Amino acid sequence: MLWVSLNKPEQVMKTSIYAVLLSGFCILLLNLFAIAVFGEGIYLRSIFPLYILIRQINIGNFITNLDALGVLYFCITSFFKFSIYLYAVARGFQQLLFLKSYRMIIWPAALCILFIGMTMASSQKEHIEVGMNIYPRFQILLLLALPAILLLVTCARKVLTKRS
Repeated sequence: MLWVSLNKPEQVMKTSIYAVLLSGFCILLLNLFAIAVFGEGIYLRSIFPLYILIRQINIGNFITNLDALGVLYFCITSFFKFSIYLYAVARGFQQLLFLKSYRMIIWPAALCILFIGMTMASSQKEHIEVGMNIYPRFQILLLLALPAILLLVTCARKVLTKRS
């Protein structure tokens, strides 16, 4: 969805590989820090090890209580992630429905996402249960069957447009 909108599409692959490697390295480094500080047991039991790691920072009894910076970091990254996903959904519906602009899809899509987010799970525990028990049942459908069907539809469209 996002790659077709770029000014230099020839640099997409190189930039994507760099971005994945850099983000993977950052995640690896932060997880290694958390394991080194807490040990394997606490690290495996914690839901947000980075937040707990930030709470442990104490530099000379002067720089402490950096919890707010950790929460701000999580909120900002969640905002950007939500914004990119919302844009991708709007552009996808624009292309599917042959609309002139994606902007008219933003509000309905945001309201649908808000409704699904509010009704999907009422707590963190329930959210994790859904992810561990219900999602694996749909994993094959979402990760294998749906892309295969989309690939077949795309190939069929190409064959039909070549014949016309």
